[in-house]
Amino acid sequence: MLVSIHIPKTGGTTLRETVLKPALGDRLMLDYGDKPLATEVAARNKAALAFEPSPDLASHYDCVHGHFLATKYLSNSFPCQFAVWFRDPVQRMVSRYFDGKRTEGSVVTPQMSLAEFCEIEKFHNTYASYLWNFDFSRLDFVGIVEDYENSLAVFCRRFGIQAPGELHLRNRNPDRSSTQRYPLSRQVTKLIRRSNREDIEIYAQALSVHKRLVKRERRRFWPRMSLRN
Repeated sequence: MLVSIHIPKTGGTTLRETVLKPALGDRLMLDYGDKPLATEVAARNKAALAFEPSPDLASHYDCVHGHFLATKYLSNSFPCQFAVWFRDPVQRMVSRYFDGKRTEGSVVTPQMSLAEFCEIEKFHNTYASYLWNFDFSRLDFVGIVEDYENSLAVFCRRFGIQAPGELHLRNRNPDRSSTQRYPLSRQVTKLIRRSNREDIEIYAQALSVHKRLVKRERRRFWPRMSLRN
């Protein structure tokens, strides 16, 4: 069974709507009820550890996808493969800020500046929060948003999921293209990096693993895989 952890603003909505739903149908289970970043740290960690997946879960579903801590689905009841996508932590946090600006009822108020948002502690080190009590080496797939095309090819090949004929991006900033980076001052960049040191390290590790995955797939399936250089 595939456990796909959707960290906010890392392309998880696009993956869900244009890849997983069309390919898996009712064999896909969505798990978005935990709201990890809106829950107090000790409470969310305790809940994730206390959760025990039903032994017959894998007989009903091929994949569970959503906002939850990876450790939630660590179980001896059935074997799982874990997949997570990552994005430059600085750009991810800025994207989260503008997403909040567009969302009614968000913690991001109309008057809140980017710098003020970046000071909110519960949004620091989001990767580390989602991977709490979970060994990075346990991940079977690591995707990189900045290299979505290559990552998606590896993802689909690795898990035997039909790739979409055309990828329709979902839940993105309508004022920016998918490849356009947010221009930031040196001061704001420094602020985000300083308060997200764990995520910076995790992202560096993810880049290294992703590079190896892409090279491995190229050797196995080239020229059948259409990958960019």
